[in-house]
Amino acid sequence: MASWSLFDYDWRRISRWCALGAIAMCLWLLAPVAKCSYDAFRDTPLDENDTAPIDPMKADQQRVDDGKSFFGSWVHATKYCYRRTPLLDQEPWKTNVLFAFTGVMVLGFTLHRLRKR
Repeated sequence: MASWSLFDYDWRRISRWCALGAIAMCLWLLAPVAKCSYDAFRDTPLDENDTAPIDPMKADQQRVDDGKSFFGSWVHATKYCYRRTPLLDQEPWKTNVLFAFTGVMVLGFTLHRLRKR
């Protein structure tokens, strides 16, 4: 009955497939954040100054003083998008599938290492 043993499976291959599944689930769970972040990137103006400043040396002085830049505004919008749809606080079954893939991946890697020894 050694063929029915727990160690007869190809745990390395199972671990790799579960790693791929975990990566796919992470991307699927982060897709709403990426879409919202892209929308914020598209809607954030590069320059908020409508008129040309008189002194070219102080062109962006007001934005620097306010602490607002293009990337600062975009990063703030991305943080807002993540707070709205966090990775592990969406539909419960998606989180459970992600944890299952991760758990089986760790279990497969561990059993493969034990079998190899």
